[in-house]
Amino acid sequence: MDKAICVLYADDDADDIELFQEILRDIDRSIVVLFASDGLQALRMLREANVLPDIVFLDINMPLINGKECLSEIRRDHTLKALPVVMYSTANAEQEVKDCFELGASDYLCKATHYAKLREDIESILRNLRSTHTYKLL
Repeated sequence: MDKAICVLYADDDADDIELFQEILRDIDRSIVVLFASDGLQALRMLREANVLPDIVFLDINMPLINGKECLSEIRRDHTLKALPVVMYSTANAEQEVKDCFELGASDYLCKATHYAKLREDIESILRNLRSTHTYKLL
């Protein structure tokens, strides 16, 4: 039986959280979304989870532990290191993107200014995730 995708999204910007949630609802209402307001909370949620999310989206600029630090911690943790992690940021400087991939990011998504483009990008990432697993999505 197919299962719904579970997404953990870490971001400290309420508007970005609302937009991300709206896009996921638009893509498929069965997607389960968990939210963290910073990297420390995201790590705590992951380490305390009975069942891990299927994918993590991390904003880079967050308080306490930023997205890159959180990604590094995820990749060092033997129970979390295989988790797909998408870095999600307004920054798209070549060095920033390169740094994230060197830290082990699965993908890098620039926060598009147009809803349709952002939806298309997120849906593509989730479709790629689905192609390697069996999910009730897309």
